[in-house]
Amino acid sequence: MNKFWKFSITLCLILLAFVVVGKALAAILDERINVEINKTAENYGLSANLDKISFVSLNSISIDGFELALPEAKPFFKSETLKINFNLLSYMLNRPFVSGVKFFHSNFILRKDEDGEWELEGIKRTKRVGTKSKGSSKLVYPFSISAENFNLSLETPSFDQSFAIDELSGSADPAASSAHFALNKLDGSLEIDVSKSDSISINLISNKFPLQGLQFGIVDFSTTRVTASAGMNVARDGEYSGNANGFIDDIALNHKLLSRGTAPGFSFSFDAGFYKKGVAFLIRHLDIGMNGETVTLAGSLANTSVSHIINMKVFFKHTKLDPVFKAIPKALTPHLDTIAVTGEINGEFDFHFDSSRPENLDYGFNGKVDSFSINVLGPAVNIDSLRGNFMHIARLPGGETKSIRVESGAQNFVPYKNIPLHLVDAVLTAEDGSFFYHNGFSPRHIKDSLITNIRAGRVVRGASTISMQLAKNLFLSRERTFSRKIEEALITMALEEKLDKKRMLEIYLNIIEWGPDVFGIGPASSYYFNKPASNLTELESAFLASIIARPNHAWGRFPLERLGEGWMTYIRLILGKMFLRGHMSLDVLKNAGLSDTHIQQLLIIKGDTELQEVPISIPQIPASEEDGLENRSSNPSYFILNH
Repeated sequence: MNKFWKFSITLCLILLAFVVVGKALAAILDERINVEINKTAENYGLSANLDKISFVSLNSISIDGFELALPEAKPFFKSETLKINFNLLSYMLNRPFVSGVKFFHSNFILRKDEDGEWELEGIKRTKRVGTKSKGSSKLVYPFSISAENFNLSLETPSFDQSFAIDELSGSADPAASSAHFALNKLDGSLEIDVSKSDSISINLISNKFPLQGLQFGIVDFSTTRVTASAGMNVARDGEYSGNANGFIDDIALNHKLLSRGTAPGFSFSFDAGFYKKGVAFLIRHLDIGMNGETVTLAGSLANTSVSHIINMKVFFKHTKLDPVFKAIPKALTPHLDTIAVTGEINGEFDFHFDSSRPENLDYGFNGKVDSFSINVLGPAVNIDSLRGNFMHIARLPGGETKSIRVESGAQNFVPYKNIPLHLVDAVLTAEDGSFFYHNGFSPRHIKDSLITNIRAGRVVRGASTISMQLAKNLFLSRERTFSRKIEEALITMALEEKLDKKRMLEIYLNIIEWGPDVFGIGPASSYYFNKPASNLTELESAFLASIIARPNHAWGRFPLERLGEGWMTYIRLILGKMFLRGHMSLDVLKNAGLSDTHIQQLLIIKGDTELQEVPISIPQIPASEEDGLENRSSNPSYFILNH
């Protein structure tokens, strides 16, 4: 046998020996790794499952179908493939031998139950290994961790979230109490450093890192990228402090009550300092920059076992308003193509709220707004055209429209001078008693409305002034969204700036709906009482004022003969308030059915009699029939109309 064949046979025998030894070693490793995995899992009260273990090389194994779960629960971690790097010699010498792990196509799931408990709170707390001694750990420090196509999922009773990471790499060194991770996703990156001495220090640096896949409440981060740096120190007792600064680009707002569609385009810079102490999260400062202007917030948020408490201040330092208004996402002002304003705001806004005592809600502004003016709201909102004759297009349910001519000489138009004083007084009493004195908004009624709605847990009371109702009727749809309220507020400010009050009221009374297909006070007076508006009586005016909030009810012609006692009580309440304002005779009250004791109390309140006060309350109508009627002033006789 020549040398070649001898060499070949020898080589084959050596290879065969390696194969036999390798298979035996792989079998031993399979068993040992299974034991180690299950032993480690059991230490934390977990169960581990896997499909198979493959011996890749002398320094690497692959685990397919790896899962971790709490007993009798769905897995909270799944990985298609798990690659473990190790040192064979260290393993044989019973030294730490696992140097790194890499996950492929993995999903980590955080779950919260109906009671607000996180599933992973059920993991056992094992005794900590000393930082200087590796003890019985099988890991080689620093231990490398990496992943490809890693997915983090959040499952709660109210919503589910999923956040994908293309690539994760890093290392952890428990002996040195430090770790470093780098996340890459869609050309963005995020680096995280964690270290521990007396406290835990966490530092983050992001570079255009996308938050794609995240949405919390109305805030949608699908298109958002963050460039920022942040640092935080966590003490042993769980209290922490930190700071952050950077830029958030393109946050979307998405909720059916917010706008008709997603509202993208909200971008801002930020610089914040914060800390948590006890149940309170405190904001030292939060500077928010929008289009070159900065607004600063400071305050606290506290969650106790019985309430949520908010104390917040917002500081404006000669903040120019035009850049701030232009920062409003376009989807929140769909009917206002171009917003241009002038002026600046200087001062501070205070806000206090305690969910256990909503009646103590308090807020206010201490400062000054200089030279504010709305110059442009877009071609669809031309306030200047309202000074003269125009055609109003009323929007009906179902998408239909109705044309209404607002001009002197038009068949159904009633000019302000021909509208009876008692009709104006009745409408203002029922809808907006301080109309001739406010600037379009009633802070007190906004506050009362907020308190009522918070107590009810839903919207049961509005705070719209006649100015706001006019803005809605002239230019906006019937949809009930926050975006419409923003537009309504902007248009209201423009109306108050460019039109006088009498013209606003004249337009309002001639375009609002008073019944099915009945628009304007002229047609309403004719339909219900077969007379022109100038001939309406006080009682008829009070009825018309009472139905503004419910025009589509089937009132029918000559309705005063058929009204129930509940609605008549409402009308008498309006008449009583009109009397206190000074535009009503006692004969009208008597003819409307007000009792003698009711009239006596009105006289006492008004101060027109020497009668002794009697403990009789003014009758109140049922809550279901009271919407729209509001107590407009603590002094019921303050209202004097320059008619």
